[in-house]
Amino acid sequence: MNKYRILELQCKALGNAKRLNILRHLENGRMESVSKIAQFISLRIRPASKHLQKLEAANLVSRRKRGMHVYYRLPLKRPEVLKAVLKTLS
Repeated sequence: MNKYRILELQCKALGNAKRLNILRHLENGRMESVSKIAQFISLRIRPASKHLQKLEAANLVSRRKRGMHVYYRLPLKRPEVLKAVLKTLS
């Protein structure tokens, strides 16, 4: 995938207030469960999971599955666009 397509996916993923709120919440560096993230952004688990999938597809969060539970956090190597957005949100 070329860099323009990657940036396009990232910009689309960042164009939603709920997803921006998720990123702000994950900025603390902890790995959070989908249910905890859903509670934080005041959504049911299913819609929160869809938002997280879009962020993951754009390489803006990383995912780990442990048994039946899925956990997300910001990637260790953060894309420049993510760094700029987090700086703007803080």
